[in-house]
Amino acid sequence: MKIGIIGAGQIGGTLARRLSGFGHEVSIANSRGPASLAALAKETGAKPVSVEQAARSGDVVMVSIPMKNVARLPSGLFDGVPEGVIVV
Repeated sequence: MKIGIIGAGQIGGTLARRLSGFGHEVSIANSRGPASLAALAKETGAKPVSVEQAARSGDVVMVSIPMKNVARLPSGLFDGVPEGVIVV
């Protein structure tokens, strides 16, 4: 399954490790950009991407950021995402 993760902290990083370990194709993003995720990508096999790419890279998209930062997500982030994509 293709899974996008927005947020690479404790929870997002753990999700990337576990889901990649189960053989899922994981894309992960954070607010600092893909270059800041090089170590996590090397460790997990997850693909570092932009937040916009993570929102469109999976059958499931997991948003793992503090509630106070949800308002900082790009406007229209999920516009154009196929109807069947599950956002958690």
